[in-house]
This record gives sequence, structure tokens and C-alpha cells, in this order.
Amino acid sequence: MMAHVQYKTFGQLTLSDYEVFSSVPDHPFWSRVEQVVDFSFADQLCAPLYSTKGQRPYAPSLKLKIHFVQRYHNYSDREMEEAVLYHLHLKRFLGVPVSFNGFDHSTLGLYRGRMGSELFDACHHHILSQALAKGLWGKDDDRWLIDSFHTYANIAKVGSYRLIQQGILQIIHHIKRTYPKLYTHLSQDCPLKSILKRLSDQAPEEDRLVLFSRLAVEGYSLLHWLESERVKPLFWAWENDKQQLRCLEFQGILYQILKENTKPVEPDDAGQAQLTFKELPKKETWSRGRMD
Repeated sequence: MMAHVQYKTFGQLTLSDYEVFSSVPDHPFWSRVEQVVDFSFADQLCAPLYSTKGQRPYAPSLKLKIHFVQRYHNYSDREMEEAVLYHLHLKRFLGVPVSFNGFDHSTLGLYRGRMGSELFDACHHHILSQALAKGLWGKDDDRWLIDSFHTYANIAKVGSYRLIQQGILQIIHHIKRTYPKLYTHLSQDCPLKSILKRLSDQAPEEDRLVLFSRLAVEGYSLLHWLESERVKPLFWAWENDKQQLRCLEFQGILYQILKENTKPVEPDDAGQAQLTFKELPKKETWSRGRMD
């Protein structure tokens, strides 16, 4: 079995930490975000980006929280470093001890770069989608988010969603049929839940955005998993060169689908391109809870 990434933790908060944090009044925004927005999805979906050897990295969920705070307050990396040092409500939101000395500003940019721009952006948009669905933003004066979520709703279409689902399923079914050993690791490592879910054009826009953005994260995560240092040796040990090449072709197709269907578009351009997709054979299904 492949080794799994172990993230750096701060351990259990002390009684003193709880006493201090409990004395701090709820923040009108960050306390609500902590209650209703899930960041933990990124810890497993972004795991392929990290080595299982060497120093443990901070969890992707923490890095995304930091980025979320920066966008909300329009902090530079240096300003973010200082904010974590002095603002208890931010320490409480980030889940760090009261005594935590903060993150060095020079490393905050490295955190974003390490996660990869496309996967990082996909994770960030999934977080924004959750926040929008919970009513945490959406007003005309919410410029802090509108700029980073520019016309994103235009892309959450049923056709695009199905295209991405099909791209993911092509890879999974191909590996299942032709390389069972690799498929075993895939089924253990990749929590691809959205391919079980249908996107209805009758659903509220906010709900469509949450489902669509989660699927985009899973698509990029699968591609990163196949390129990870843990999987590469197994992938390139594929005995059937023809089937290996076919898998690479499917990866290229999925990447193209994601690039063309998960980028925000200008309102004037929305809907101009007609999306087409082919239904997968009915026998190729993904059963709930496991890959069949």
C-alpha cells in the first residue's frame, strides 16, 4: 500500500487556549464561515501534491483558509503574517494556538505555488461557492469576492458538468479494465464523490455552483494524482504500452475539458459555444461508496 501524506499539526489546543478563545466574542463573519464552510475537502484531494518523505507540510485546508482571509481583507503576505500574530479571532478561525508566532510572509506565496494554480483556484472557487450558498456574500458591495469570482456562475451548466463527469469516468473505467493494480490504489486514494451526483438545471444557482466547483476540484485532483511521485513508478510500470498511451490520451482530454469549461467567461460570451458529450455505456457505472 502506498504511504499517505502526514500533515503538520498543532496538536490539541490547551485549556488556556480554550479559555482565551471562549472569551473572544464571535466574529460576525469568520465565526459564521467556520460553522458553515468546509475546507477539509482539500486535505485529501490535494494530497497528491505533497511528498510522503521529509518535513510535514501544513494542511491544504489551512493554506486555503489563509488565502480566504487575505482575499477578504485584501492583505498582502506581510500584512497577513502580522494579522495572524495579533488577531485572536483569526487564530481561532485558523485553528492555531494563542501562542502561535504566525507564518513567515515569504512562505505564504510558496504555499499557493505548491498547490498549483489550477487546483488551488478550483479549491478556492469551491469555497466561494459554499459561502455564496450559505448567504455569506453576494451583495453588490462584496467586491472582495466578486473580483475573484467574476461571472463564475455562467459556467455552472449541466452540459459542462456532464462533460467533466465523463472525462473523469473515462480515466477510471479505462484503468479499472486494463490495470487492476493501479485501480486498487485509485479507489483507495481518490475520494471522487461528485461523479455520483447529477446536476439539475432546475436546482438553485447557488446549489449548482457548489456541485460544479467540487467536481472541478476532483477532476484536477485526479490528474495530479496520476502525476504524483507516489503513482508515477506504478503508472510507468504499465506492461501494456497501448493501454498506457490510451490513459494518457484520456488525461489530456480531461485536462482540456477542465480548461475549457471551468474558467469564468464574460457575460457576452456565455452560451456561444455549444457543448456536446456522449453518454457512457450503461454498464459502466460507479456504484455508491466504491468503484465497481
